[in-house]
Amino acid sequence: MSKLLLDSLEEAKEAWLESPYEFIAIHVPLALKIGCNPAMIFSTMAGLSIKHTLTNRLIKERFAGLFNGRTVNKCLNELEKLEVIEPYFLSVTEIAEILISKSLKGKGIGTLVCDWCSCNTCTLHAHHYPVPKKENGGKTVNICANCHREYHYLAGLAGRPELYHYEINLEKAKELIGVAHKDYEKRFGFKYVPGIRTQ
Repeated sequence: MSKLLLDSLEEAKEAWLESPYEFIAIHVPLALKIGCNPAMIFSTMAGLSIKHTLTNRLIKERFAGLFNGRTVNKCLNELEKLEVIEPYFLSVTEIAEILISKSLKGKGIGTLVCDWCSCNTCTLHAHHYPVPKKENGGKTVNICANCHREYHYLAGLAGRPELYHYEINLEKAKELIGVAHKDYEKRFGFKYVPGIRTQ
């Protein structure tokens, strides 16, 4: 895996589309501003965000050969403090919409049909929705075991940082990158020349 020195989010995205598993992106002025590791993780996240949901797990897998999990978490925390990435959690309605959109009508075995994905199944689970049972919800939907498990997996992300999803705050990122370029110019006396180089 070679390192690419990239100068913009657009370059990271273009390079990512060409060869997604062959590089790690580094935005040099940003690295000088916030440190090499957080800049490397952020630049690579910008590329990953095109085709993937950014999860803590995905980022750790991407950097498994370079950083341990603690280092990745530390970098993600730094990026959160800078407000260039934000963790997000799905609402119960968003989770249900994702599962309903699977549309597995007619697939599976059995004579029962899941209320959400419409697959055929042998068993249905009575799931308290939209109000959870622990909050005295009385309404239930009959869903297959897969939808039930996926719902609780997605709903449980909020309290488990290792499963967080992230969004890139482009406004903050561009602002920080602009400051990084000015600092680079002040520090070295010339503008940073954009380009992709491998090492």
